Amino acid sequence: MSKQAPIILQNDDFLIAYKRAGLLSQASDQGEESLESQLKKAVKKRMHLQSRLDRPVSGLVLFSKSTDFNKHYQKKQANGKVEKEYIAVVEGQFGGAGGDYVQYNHYHVHDKKFRKARIADEQTANFRPVSLRCKKIVALDNYTVLSLILHTGRFHQIRAQLAHIGYPVKGDVKYGARRSNKDRSIHLHSHKLRFRNLQGDKREYTADLPVGDSLWEVVDQKLK
Repeated sequence: MSKQAPIILQNDDFLIAYKRAGLLSQASDQGEESLESQLKKAVKKRMHLQSRLDRPVSGLVLFSKSTDFNKHYQKKQANGKVEKEYIAVVEGQFGGAGGDYVQYNHYHVHDKKFRKARIADEQTANFRPVSLRCKKIVALDNYTVLSLILHTGRFHQIRAQLAHIGYPVKGDVKYGARRSNKDRSIHLHSHKLRFRNLQGDKREYTADLPVGDSLWEVVDQKLK
């Protein structure tokens, strides 16, 4: 759940929306409800999903509404000019004093048979380079709250990279968390999105942290 409305902002070029954990970003073959299907009822214009979030992840999702913006955003993203900031609660005590981002460089492949990402320290066949910047922002008793910066993003990349370095996201049993969350969400949230619009102006958009979850509420208080 969130105190934020599903549509955060929209104009002629794009729409920024909030996805709650548990909801699909876009329609599935099984016809399940999705954020995309909900928005189509409110927005009478064709849209193209630009930033898909996994079902158990909450936060910002971007849809393009014009052909020009669609091409513009894809080009910016391909050139690493789109910055996505996530907040994650991970198991264990993340090393370092905090305050500075540490960059982790690995190699990634999408294992479609098991619907899972595989991460390696060295490049091998079919593995592609990925990077993730991590910064400790709050240390809790059994968890650490991290700020994560991503410029591109591949299938389950954040979840798999964090697990690979020994810090699985809370609730993410697919990638090694000790136990699942009761609502099957994971504590990973797409918090901010930064890019330049068609006019070349810098834009930043923010999604509130989920409410109704005691741990997220603790994190929210710590961040204020």
